[in-house]
Amino acid sequence: MKLSASSLRRLQWLNLPGAVLLALLQRTPALRVATNVGEILHASPVGFVLRSAVAVTASLGSLHSLAGATQYVQNPSGVVRGTVGTPVSVAFTIIGSPLPPNFYTLDSSLPPGLGTVPAIQGNRIPSGSPVITGTPTQAGTFNLSVTGSDGVYAQTDTITFIITSGANTTPTITTQPSSQTVNLGATAIFSVAAGGTPAPTFQWRKDGAVIGGATSATLTLTNVQASAAGVYSVMVTNSVGTAISGNATLTVNAATTAPAIVTQPSNQITAIGQSATFSVVVIGNPTPTFQWLKNSVPLPGATASSFTIASAQLSDAANYLVNITNAIGTVTSASASLNVNASVSAPTISAAPPATLVISPGSTVALSVTANGSPTPSYQWQRNGNALAGATSSTLVLTGPNATAGSYTVVVTNSVRAVTSSPSNVTVASNNASSRLINLSILTTVSAGDPVFTLGTVLGGADTRGSKALLVRAVGPSLSALGVVGTLDDPKLEMFAGSATFATNNDWAGVAALGNAFAQVGAFAYTSGSSKDAALFNAATPARDYTVQVSSNVAGASGTVIAELYDATAAKDFTAASPRLINVSVRKQIDAGATLTAGFVIGPLDSSVARTVLVRAIGPGLGAFGVPGTMADPKLELFSGANVIAANDNWGGDAQLTAAGSAIGAFPIANPGSKDAMLLVTLAPGNYTVQVGGIGGGGVALVEVYEVP
Repeated sequence: MKLSASSLRRLQWLNLPGAVLLALLQRTPALRVATNVGEILHASPVGFVLRSAVAVTASLGSLHSLAGATQYVQNPSGVVRGTVGTPVSVAFTIIGSPLPPNFYTLDSSLPPGLGTVPAIQGNRIPSGSPVITGTPTQAGTFNLSVTGSDGVYAQTDTITFIITSGANTTPTITTQPSSQTVNLGATAIFSVAAGGTPAPTFQWRKDGAVIGGATSATLTLTNVQASAAGVYSVMVTNSVGTAISGNATLTVNAATTAPAIVTQPSNQITAIGQSATFSVVVIGNPTPTFQWLKNSVPLPGATASSFTIASAQLSDAANYLVNITNAIGTVTSASASLNVNASVSAPTISAAPPATLVISPGSTVALSVTANGSPTPSYQWQRNGNALAGATSSTLVLTGPNATAGSYTVVVTNSVRAVTSSPSNVTVASNNASSRLINLSILTTVSAGDPVFTLGTVLGGADTRGSKALLVRAVGPSLSALGVVGTLDDPKLEMFAGSATFATNNDWAGVAALGNAFAQVGAFAYTSGSSKDAALFNAATPARDYTVQVSSNVAGASGTVIAELYDATAAKDFTAASPRLINVSVRKQIDAGATLTAGFVIGPLDSSVARTVLVRAIGPGLGAFGVPGTMADPKLELFSGANVIAANDNWGGDAQLTAAGSAIGAFPIANPGSKDAMLLVTLAPGNYTVQVGGIGGGGVALVEVYEVP
């Protein structure tokens, strides 16, 4: 049968909605022939029968029936039955005449889990003999409207799928994945077999981590590299539960190669009794073996990649090398020499920065290390393991935006070896909390030959205003209660503002206001109201510089005395604008072999925020002021408890110390080679002690403690 051009144009209507299609067809009387409509679907050999359950109107019958056409044959059933989790496969076609269809369209959705072969394109199956196949995943009754057409004639029927749930079961793994060993670049395939209702899904994992897209029963790895080695498993899951397979290990054989040296052993210089280690880094497969030689003679037991001499002696000075061997070949390292020097010593760190520090935002941070060694070691500071450019002094100073949080260490190096300090972890306070100097104490002696010593202090600080509550004490007799012998019997205080006397006291006389001030600042109490100790308290001391002289009220008397300055501002009254003790100092004659001890407190003690201080012991530098008999070579040590946490003999002209002193108004030391001593250090709140003594003799020294903002 040949169709006219107008008939072919009418075939384009077949994809229109039914109501529109009927209206269009009714315009052509020749096609409105009423006939009976038969079944369009025929059962496949697998045993499922598809049966039409829809009687189509006479007007729709005109789509597939013309005069003289053979009536379609009706099949016995249009119901397909299945079970969730059990595969279904149904083939179908139109039987009868005129012609069998060459494509189908589906006007409703397939049951979940089913598809067609060939695949649906839009809603059309481009085949005259398609198959509906798959594994149902949802129970229920599903009516599928199917239209078959040869391009001229069409027949629509309904296939009814009745899917029952069946008995659901937890997944069971029947075949486990197997371990494999493959060569580099090969293909590795893992597979698993599992049952369960509904049919389970799969998810492969490597070393416990999910592998994206690996969701079938087989996992194929192509061009396997060393990184693919690991432990593989698969999770098998359905709506009832999950089963996890056993582990399958993938081993990737690397290519065999002869040994090759990546890092050669290096020359060593050590001191007698110190250790020395030679090492080599190699690659090769199979793993190589090692044999170290000394002056070409094999060393018994020296068969590792490194060789250590625990306590070097002069006899160990020699040339060392190593032979490296595997099944493919042998390579010999370069020769490395060991020089055992009796006059050198490895660096040792005797004092290092604190393990943790909390600093105020934008404040100065100073981290110091004290190290010994011969030759004199060099320094390299690091932050988070990275070297800081130019940070090659024993003190690291960070200011402003450079004072950042991090883990700070210093590498101390000489020709023997390098040692690294323990880390100092610096954090920045999240608020504006701060700390300050709240006390300075000087313990020394007064004698007929040295009857007076002088303390100085400065009250103030940037952006501060108003006055300061200040307590000053000179304690002699009451020291006996603390176990001090030979105390000064009757000390007296004179406080000066410039050259004018500001206040004086000889005996404190048990004044209640003084006793209350002692308790407020935490100072130890005097033994009695009649003791000959001296004290001054002024709740509104103007901000400026002051001098305090301590002497004996009895001419020619001698003994031990402690002079103290206290910031007596109550914690509740202290603000950022309150004046502070920004500098305290003492000038004193220190005899040969003797020391001057100064204690200071950074507080408040319940704070966690550190404060940076500059501590100076000035001897030669006083010569510029015409002070006679100065100490030629002062040395200072800073203690926390009984532990030395920092020390300095000669300041060495360190530019960082000069800059810090200039910033806070300390008088400069003109000679960078002078033997004055200085420390710039950041300290957590607590009690600290400075001891100053002379190397090679005594003399007059000025000991200073400055707050560094």
